[in-house]
Amino acid sequence: KQVHRIKDYTRHLLGYSRVMPFAPELNDILDLIDECLFLVGPRLKGKQVEVISELPDQWPHFIFDRPRLEQVIINLLNNAIDFVETQGTITLRLESRKEQTSEGAANWNILSIQDNGTGIQATEMSRIFEPFVSNKPGAKGTGLGLSISKSIVERHGGRLEVTSTPGEGAIFSIYLLVDKS
Repeated sequence: KQVHRIKDYTRHLLGYSRVMPFAPELNDILDLIDECLFLVGPRLKGKQVEVISELPDQWPHFIFDRPRLEQVIINLLNNAIDFVETQGTITLRLESRKEQTSEGAANWNILSIQDNGTGIQATEMSRIFEPFVSNKPGAKGTGLGLSISKSIVERHGGRLEVTSTPGEGAIFSIYLLVDKS
């Protein structure tokens, strides 16, 4: 009975992320990244984490839901901060990529957030986006951040990918669809 209750609760929480107001419009991703870094600034400073920006000076504006994407970026930054040691580093990159699919060409803007923290064990990798799965030290976190973040990115028509080497850190990449040809 309890398992079914938790399952229904999880479904409700994930459904909530889908019914949140979704208002994509033309936005500036660099401005959003600056705002997110400002918001997590006290945590970065407190843990003496260095942010390495490999971001361009300018980037074409494109369509996305700013508040929802802010939620994703802040979640990924907070996770990176949690897993790096004091005086660790977080690197931000932004690139565009064209991929050929069976449906035609797709143009992506890809924001990557890389940390030099503890990384993710291979045994945990397959469950990283499942609800209530948390690998944060000290039993911190609800285990919902990555699941909700993935749902938000997919609502944008994109995808959230992760690569990691245990002991060397992780890279979370947000793929946002710009257009299809």
